[in-house]
Amino acid sequence: RDRIRSSPYLRLALGLVVVLGAVIVAQVIVTSLPLSRLPSRILLTVVTVASAVGAYAWFFRWAEARQITELSGDTLARETGVGMLIGALMFGFCVAVLAALGTFRIAGINPWSVLLIPLIINVGSAVFEEVLFRGVLFRLLEEGVGTWLALLASALLFGGLHLINENATLMGAVGVGLEAGFALAA
Repeated sequence: RDRIRSSPYLRLALGLVVVLGAVIVAQVIVTSLPLSRLPSRILLTVVTVASAVGAYAWFFRWAEARQITELSGDTLARETGVGMLIGALMFGFCVAVLAALGTFRIAGINPWSVLLIPLIINVGSAVFEEVLFRGVLFRLLEEGVGTWLALLASALLFGGLHLINENATLMGAVGVGLEAGFALAA
């Protein structure tokens, strides 16, 4: 255990295996259940978030022998609210720029229920990605190679991995790498 504590690279490798492994096992179990689409998505999101956060908290409490303050319930509501506000402002700014350039317009309005499944999926994905990319990857890379190289490496990996998404483009991956991989880690 002392060897693990002294090496950010060993903690990085093991942390990725523990968090990814927990999430994969949980998702395999949930997707094998005979549930309809909405209950399946809700359960999958809850299990993904719980598995990622639980595995992260367990592993780093064990490997680093510290309190996991970054997941503290004491600041959770405030930090979540501030994060959502910043995200909404960033998104709103992008939409405003696109509207000012004449490339964005509202063509119609759908009922709010259309957003339910995508919202559930994206909340789960966002929490999982933050735990994995910022909590494990960026934090431990920063400890090993410094802030700037950790920002660059995590942004490249984050953007690059988004290329496996359906309809992904290189330009989209670059955008994701810059705005989410770099800006969110910074």
